[in-house]
Amino acid sequence: AFGNLPGARGLARALGLGVVRGLLIMTLDLARHPRLDPVALPEGLTIDRFRPEDLDRLVALNSVAFAEHPEQGTLTAADFTARMTSDWHNDDDLLVARDATGSPVGFHWTKIVSSPQRTTGEVYVLAVHPDHAGMGTGRALLAAGIIHMRSRGAPLINLYVEAANDRVVTMYRTAGFEVTHTDVAYGPVEED
Repeated sequence: AFGNLPGARGLARALGLGVVRGLLIMTLDLARHPRLDPVALPEGLTIDRFRPEDLDRLVALNSVAFAEHPEQGTLTAADFTARMTSDWHNDDDLLVARDATGSPVGFHWTKIVSSPQRTTGEVYVLAVHPDHAGMGTGRALLAAGIIHMRSRGAPLINLYVEAANDRVVTMYRTAGFEVTHTDVAYGPVEED
């Protein structure tokens, strides 16, 4: 149900269906949050840009970071490569967090879309290896990506996130993102 409007809620209720999945669209308005400082990375990590030799390691990292996600976790190298041939892709917009050996431990794939009316940024993919989750790597990558998109002229930054992912939704809210749209999937729900 795009927007989860009253008609969709009423129909779902009449059919005995419940929400089985929610997708939030969140937006950061940089006019309201003009100052964003970099966030320190955990010790031993650095952020730089995508290198072609990173591809297979980023695909593997994406797979474990999104192991429970029905679409994102199944992306292949061919899927990544197809997206990298899109008009919007620029290798400099794919930020990679690396450990001391240079191995990727997280990445923030930003997306910049420009039209004659405006430039908009998107947190296209933000992934952190589970071994580095909860240590600040995601927050540092998010801040670096926002700063990067702002430098590219994006006054608004959007993202899509699973509504049930409370930890990540909280991270985005803390960074200033607000829910601007909610879509849901209805289906049979098990009774307790």
